Amino acid sequence: MNLLEHVKIYGLPKTKQQADYSAWAATVHPEDYPKVAAQFEEALIQKAEFHTEFRMLTPDDDIRYIKADGSAEGTKMFGINMDITARVIAEKEAERLSLTDSLTGLANRSALSQYLEREIPRNARQNTRLFCVYIDLDKFKPINDTYGHKAGDEVLIAIAKRLSDTVRQSDCAARIGGDEFVVMLTDIDNDNDAAHLSSRLQFEMTSPIYTSAGQLTVGASMGVAQCPLDGNTIDELLSAADTKMYEQKRAR
Repeated sequence: MNLLEHVKIYGLPKTKQQADYSAWAATVHPEDYPKVAAQFEEALIQKAEFHTEFRMLTPDDDIRYIKADGSAEGTKMFGINMDITARVIAEKEAERLSLTDSLTGLANRSALSQYLEREIPRNARQNTRLFCVYIDLDKFKPINDTYGHKAGDEVLIAIAKRLSDTVRQSDCAARIGGDEFVVMLTDIDNDNDAAHLSSRLQFEMTSPIYTSAGQLTVGASMGVAQCPLDGNTIDELLSAADTKMYEQKRAR
């Protein structure tokens, strides 16, 4: 690694003393350093090439993403470091957008599937339960028909914010259809916890919403399914919760 790379990429002073391993190592993000150091050591032992990507911290505590390629010669490593921050940020943003509902900012169905793929086995290992709350807005179509799509979008955005503000950080709130939302409640130990969270969600759905068309009220029908009792996949849970939601809607 040459001195010029240190100056331009790592933001270190332009002195020869800074172009050594210890100075470089100090810039690697603490969470990434063990992996990078192990790869570096392995390359030296095997006298092999070195290829890795990691985060580094600038003197101003900014994070940059670095791609390092090199080869070992004796006890030294020679190679090229490339700042790939712009590429990584663009990739992360593209991934975020692919998993986000464009109107409300909630998770979309793809993100919900990924969430369940991780949470279902984790809850099984910890002997906790996961609840799927299916929410269908009751009076949304008349709002769209009467006040237009702008007001309808404002309602959906307001509902999404309420869901995000109500659920815990470990839960997942998603929009899966026009006026259909799903909340996954994870790490539930007993039915009372699930009932309490569901009641809070129901209250938030029935509170007035202030829009450019004035104060509006929608309300919602909700169905709750439990994993693993009602299913072990996203399709099974959504189907069970949807069925219970329609049972509640018909009972009114």
